[in-house]
Amino acid sequence: MSVFQDSVYRVVREVPRGTIVSYGGVAAILGKPRAARGVGRALCCLPDDSDVPWWRVVNRNGEISIKCATHGAAVQRAMLEREGVHFDDAGRIDWRRFGWKGPDGAREDDSPGPPAVKRSVALAIIDPRSAAGRGSGSARRGGRRQRGERAVLLVQRPPDDEDLPDVWGLPAASLRPGEDWRDAAHRAAAEKLGVTVDVLGELARGSQHRGGHTLDMRLFAARLADGEPSVPQSAHGVTQYVAFRWGGAADLEPGAARGSLCCRLYSECAGAGSRAGRADRSRAG
Repeated sequence: MSVFQDSVYRVVREVPRGTIVSYGGVAAILGKPRAARGVGRALCCLPDDSDVPWWRVVNRNGEISIKCATHGAAVQRAMLEREGVHFDDAGRIDWRRFGWKGPDGAREDDSPGPPAVKRSVALAIIDPRSAAGRGSGSARRGGRRQRGERAVLLVQRPPDDEDLPDVWGLPAASLRPGEDWRDAAHRAAAEKLGVTVDVLGELARGSQHRGGHTLDMRLFAARLADGEPSVPQSAHGVTQYVAFRWGGAADLEPGAARGSLCCRLYSECAGAGSRAGRADRSRAG
């Protein structure tokens, strides 16, 4: 057992019955706010006879996102419900009601962790050839697009992602202190795809409540300026994608259904554009 694993187990043992903590919350208590995935991996290493209440750790949206072979999602939900924890119709737990107050007595949504408002930028990078089907690894398959829709770059999040494991979406990044939206967009392209882009106009903006914070996102259109996309990149401290391909709004519908804000924003944009195009053609006819 590593020193980190031992420290994770000590913290999780303190979580009282009938309360929850997030992977990121445990990491923050340990003074390693970027180690949420490491917390998840440590809990997956527990033997079946462990006294560590692993089932009280969920993702920061208040959802079960466990990927362990031995600790299933259905088992985790049953154990939480047995302790009096309630799930809403979307499968989420109310942080204000069930969030652990932590070792210092402050609830997780007030403790070190995500800020009250987290700003993020997403990119709809247009394929200059609009040829769905170029991609990486097992993702070499064509995307589903409406007539006249340009293909955009889709990326797949890793299976151990705390929020949206395995989901296909758009390249995105959180803004850093002092950074504006376009600066963050250029950094996301370089750090996560290994390319430079020309950032075009803003397509949409929206917000979403996620546990202890609100995600405020802006979606920009962009085009490749230099380089060919490649994943994963070597930059540390940011989510690295495991695959990419070119596709359309229909390919993002599953992500939108699972709560991806960038997928929802792009799907709404593409739907509005398609409706406007049909209206124009109807008037022209």
